[in-house]
Amino acid sequence: MPKVSIIGLGSLGGFVAARLSSLPKAQIQWILGSSERSGEVQLDGKVPILAQADSISHNIKDINGEIVFLTIKTYHNKKVFHQLKALKNKTIVLLQNGIGEDEKLAKCLDSSNCIVSATTHIKASYTSPPYTVTLHNDIKDCLYTIYQGQPSKHLKAVFKHVFDEVMPLPTAHHVRLPKLLISFAANAASFVYDSDMQGLAQSSLCRELMLNIEEEFLNLFEYHDIPRPEFDITRLISILDNPSYKGSYFSMKEDYDEGRKVEFEAIFKTTCDLAALHNIPFSKSSTVSQNIEDLITTPRTL
Repeated sequence: MPKVSIIGLGSLGGFVAARLSSLPKAQIQWILGSSERSGEVQLDGKVPILAQADSISHNIKDINGEIVFLTIKTYHNKKVFHQLKALKNKTIVLLQNGIGEDEKLAKCLDSSNCIVSATTHIKASYTSPPYTVTLHNDIKDCLYTIYQGQPSKHLKAVFKHVFDEVMPLPTAHHVRLPKLLISFAANAASFVYDSDMQGLAQSSLCRELMLNIEEEFLNLFEYHDIPRPEFDITRLISILDNPSYKGSYFSMKEDYDEGRKVEFEAIFKTTCDLAALHNIPFSKSSTVSQNIEDLITTPRTL
């Protein structure tokens, strides 16, 4: 009987929670940051799911799962990683965008814990109350690698139940850099041209910027012996060229427009730093990154 804890009940955490609700004999615990969130989530899709937690806590110290999903925003990592220091013999799935966070987590954790680097192309949003997660695409994949340690014997079964497609990869860079290409390029074009997701596909300026960023990312891939991903910018454009994406935004642009903190460092800064570390040409991407940093750090006027 697997016990699974989920830290970070936003759109991605809600998706994981809803899908796990039908896993036979599983015990699902939600670790919530707000006392206002109910213990029920509805996942809207072709077949809506209404799911409840077996237990809820607002304290990370109460974690009882042998598998722990971390689906928080990267800017919360430092605080949460510190709170996980007492954990032992857990399998911790870091399901996030960005690079460099797996190493930071490893430095905080006891060595008895297993760390799984994971990411996904799922696009979802949530509203609350009532707590409802809406899927914006049909891609329910998971790319992962074992970053350190020995995973729970239940991990594969849990992954298989949550995701439609599960792909193990050799290293954290193989997991994270291809998805980072999508996040970097799409969010960059969204910021620069104030574009929704459909607009990224239909605007020639958006397409050109994303493809230029992709060319520079390919240098990073080559350095790390990563093959060109099947899910590239061309495929992204073909998917987004659909009326269903009108009015929807990638997460970073969405957070900025709603006045929330954005994941700039994990998506933009660390990528540019990685390219600079290896003397990889990254001028166009770095310029866009600097422009976005200037934008998000400039106080807004009413």
